[in-house]
Amino acid sequence: MSREKKFGIVILIFLCISLGSGGFIFYPASEDDAGSKGAAANTEGQELAFEMQKKETAAADKMQKIQSGLLTGTLTQEEAAKEIESAKKYLEEHLEDFRDNEEFLELLYYSAFLQNFWADSGNKDVIRQNELISIGIKMHDYLVDFYSNGLEAEEGADDYAKRMKSVSNSEILELIDLIMED
Repeated sequence: MSREKKFGIVILIFLCISLGSGGFIFYPASEDDAGSKGAAANTEGQELAFEMQKKETAAADKMQKIQSGLLTGTLTQEEAAKEIESAKKYLEEHLEDFRDNEEFLELLYYSAFLQNFWADSGNKDVIRQNELISIGIKMHDYLVDFYSNGLEAEEGADDYAKRMKSVSNSEILELIDLIMED
């Protein structure tokens, strides 16, 4: 698989993360909170949400610039690799938030199988391919179970969350590493 395709997949992952994760930061005050305590909690939640939104917007802009630079030739692959490494560090710092986002996990699953479909174009490392596919299959199984139980079913969501924890942070990060490797 060409480096351009790999960059495209990873950029897509980070765009999905940066645009889809904001809902995990905002915690509005409950109905039981009253007076200044409730107002203070709500204000704090709004400030946190605003700060996260700014970071997400900046990350999305950065990824779009990388993609545009690669397509137009104004950004070399080496420069793009440095930018993506910086974005990966951001992912590592916030992984516990992102891993709860089913859209992100679904995208990781699709990226794993895209990598598999494109493997014949260059990546001949069978062991690496098998590792990648096994992670993708594991994520796929969890997603199928989650959706078959229904997004509205609390027991389905709880079950999904518990089993998703068995996919380690290192496996998720390894998946991105595998996509980026030749």
